[in-house]
Amino acid sequence: MIDLKPTAFLVTSLLIFSGATEVGASPVLQPHVAAYTFRLVTARSGGSVTDASGRMTFELTDACRGWTSAQKTSLDLGFSSGGSVTFGWSNSTYEAKDGSSFRFFVEQFSEAGDDEKQSGKAKIKADGSGGVAEIEENGEIRAQELPRGTLFPSAFTVKLIDAARSGEVILSGPLFDGSGEKGVYDVSLVIGKHLPPGTAPSVEGLENLESWQVRAAFYSVGDRNSVPDQEQSFRLYENGVIDRLQLDMGDFVVEGLLSDYETQNASDC
Repeated sequence: MIDLKPTAFLVTSLLIFSGATEVGASPVLQPHVAAYTFRLVTARSGGSVTDASGRMTFELTDACRGWTSAQKTSLDLGFSSGGSVTFGWSNSTYEAKDGSSFRFFVEQFSEAGDDEKQSGKAKIKADGSGGVAEIEENGEIRAQELPRGTLFPSAFTVKLIDAARSGEVILSGPLFDGSGEKGVYDVSLVIGKHLPPGTAPSVEGLENLESWQVRAAFYSVGDRNSVPDQEQSFRLYENGVIDRLQLDMGDFVVEGLLSDYETQNASDC
């Protein structure tokens, strides 16, 4: 199986927020369903991948005291040898709205049947000094300490939107999403070019919104001097919609274009 990190920051938390764009206002999560279509944008010299396509769906639901999400991605790869393979990943999460707790289930799968699954839960201390996660894989449970400043996916995404709206350029910190061996990564983001309203959105409803180009690199905790475990880039709208998501797989890069999204009603709590 191709080793992919199904990063929840984007793949689980492709968060679409309501338009709370006034200065000092925190973004408010909007329950929604979104779909993305993937295509190959770069096949690097020496690599074996010559074609790639796929689809990702994401749903965010208001669960009163928290947010639940469900995501599934599938990619079809074609190789220079003439062969092909279908693989992907899915996950489901619950995150408390106060950012204190997180539950997750992550699965990677391929047509060869070599599926990988892990699940667990995590809690962060109220003073931000860290936390602990319990990760279950193959019937075994392991404990993982979470460093000071760790955030869960939706809280991290809110922080990113606030930083972009405030004109910040760099944002970094530990993120726990439940994927990978430890479930936690050091994330470094560069908030780049500001795009004014009307700059070619992929779907209707975004044409009057400003947006930013963002690049993200994911590192093993405490190892930022090494090569990133994964790199991504995306377009972030001021209302939180993410589009033109590029995933760097090493030998190739795929781009996910927002093809459809629909807002959902909030729960009557």
